[in-house]
Amino acid sequence: MNHALVFTREVNVFNQYSSQTIMTIQLFALSTRMLWLNLGIVKAFKVLLHLVSPSAYSGESRAMQFFNFSSVTTLYLTTILLFYVPEYIEYNNQSRFDVANKVEALDGQFVDFFESFYIRVAPAIAVGLLVNVIAVLFVDHLIFYPHWQKLKKNSLSRQAIFNSTSIVCEFVDDVQTVNRDTLMTCSARRMSTLQWYFMHHLRCFGLPERDLSKRKSSRMTMTMKASEHSKLQLTATTTPDLKFTVGQDNNGHIHLLDDQLSDVKSLAFNVKVLRDTSLVIQ
Repeated sequence: MNHALVFTREVNVFNQYSSQTIMTIQLFALSTRMLWLNLGIVKAFKVLLHLVSPSAYSGESRAMQFFNFSSVTTLYLTTILLFYVPEYIEYNNQSRFDVANKVEALDGQFVDFFESFYIRVAPAIAVGLLVNVIAVLFVDHLIFYPHWQKLKKNSLSRQAIFNSTSIVCEFVDDVQTVNRDTLMTCSARRMSTLQWYFMHHLRCFGLPERDLSKRKSSRMTMTMKASEHSKLQLTATTTPDLKFTVGQDNNGHIHLLDDQLSDVKSLAFNVKVLRDTSLVIQ
């Protein structure tokens, strides 16, 4: 990292007086590595918001939705300002007087750490990166507002937006509105991969779905009162269009629930994975 900072500074100064395309591309590539700072800022805000203002259910916090990018494209838009960081560092240190060792002995000279070449400009860069990320997020949610409204109505998309540290929703954005229901057609193998991804590469907050227990109790009551003939008709009618729901338990484990809001057992789900059955998630 130290060599990269020194190289970036020297190449930036050289490129100001003798601009070369290859050098410009190298500077942009080195500056793009700071994209991890932008990702860390957004993830830190989601975790901090969950700890400071915990929600009762998934989707309750309106602020949590803001810290998500709709796609990787909007995420990479935050790198535009990163390209100007080396120039700003040089601009912030242009009022200086370089003393060579041949002119004056430098062994006894003391330089305050907070007045060093890079540290003195670090607070301004941190504020600039923060404003840059917030501005891109604001534009993203403003332009794609209808798309965000659809994502909030799907249980799988809500796990990424409100119920985990995920900051990109492109992998769960293929939702469609069918008869006022926001549905996502997802294969069983893809669902299995998403479950592994949420539980191993993200931190899940373990928030329940809103009114899930009430809906489950009401559906169980309706099932108990139904006759055998009605059950057969209901099964024959709804089996092709069975709608699943994705939720989390208190430990942050992802669960797939059927139309009766009962947990789909491992054996039944493994059969679906083997056949790569299509699942309709509401």
